[in-house]
Amino acid sequence: MKPLTDTVPKAMLPAAGKTLIERLISSFHAAGVTSFTVGIGWKGEMVREHLESLSGTNRIQTVDVPDYSRGPLQTLVTALSEVEDEAYVVSAVDYVVEPASISRTVTDHLREPNSRAMTLLLGPWKESGTPVYAQENGQIAGIGEQILPSGTIGCSAMLLAVSRPFGEICRNALSLGVTSIPPVINSMISDGLILRYVMTEQEWFDVDDISSLLSANHYLLQKMAVGSGSQLLVPHGSRLTAGRQMRHKQTIVLDAGAEIVGPVLISPRCRVGKNAIIGPFVTMDAGSQVGERCSVERSVLSAKASLAHNTQVKDSVVFGPSVYGMGSNHVAE
Repeated sequence: MKPLTDTVPKAMLPAAGKTLIERLISSFHAAGVTSFTVGIGWKGEMVREHLESLSGTNRIQTVDVPDYSRGPLQTLVTALSEVEDEAYVVSAVDYVVEPASISRTVTDHLREPNSRAMTLLLGPWKESGTPVYAQENGQIAGIGEQILPSGTIGCSAMLLAVSRPFGEICRNALSLGVTSIPPVINSMISDGLILRYVMTEQEWFDVDDISSLLSANHYLLQKMAVGSGSQLLVPHGSRLTAGRQMRHKQTIVLDAGAEIVGPVLISPRCRVGKNAIIGPFVTMDAGSQVGERCSVERSVLSAKASLAHNTQVKDSVVFGPSVYGMGSNHVAE
């Protein structure tokens, strides 16, 4: 997602009113998980401060990963050094998943806690996904490539429920120069370990580029019925027009002539200028400012985004004054 992620970690990007990591923790919490270990690397202090504000009823431990540039397996191994549970769930932070999919994966894994090494969540095939192969008995036969005779059944939905030995297996693989998780899974298959899968028909998103972030934002906004007390949600199919300046909870300002075409979610300290049109499928994160006569569609305005008067934005992410994605167009007065 560069150059956007040269400024902000992916975990801190917003989708439908929450950062990706906040949304992931909320999904896990709804599935009954209340203890979290998060490996943090680049701009780790920013992520740590954000996580501290989210703790609440969750126990969130952060683990510094100074050599995170070695790849995701390094981050995982470093984080797992602080985990003592007999079974746990592993996922990336730039990931959107439904709580029911998490619950199903965990429940299925715990049916065979002593014999099963891993349970992998799978989804229907996606062009950007990693193919997963499996046998008729439910044994995973390969991820990204076939290790055992089998057929393709779907793609990895980025969620693993694993038993304690997984950590040692990952450490050994890292010492041999492995940098990612799929080769570790394939080595486990080759060694005869039991790896099962569960299928989900629910949506999930591996937020790896601007397009997938916008798709996740689109999906989440479309299913939202209410925002939090401090947010302004105009739901799908609805429209709000400011005949004169309007204030929501004293912190969200819609100037005269501003029009909101749902679904749109606006967070506190945002302002929409005169005769601007916002929506559909737009998230305005806290502190975003949209100038007069702007038009914004199918986009995410990150914290403190700022659009000059007469700017048109579609299918983009805005961070500060910068627009990433399909770009913007400034129309002269």
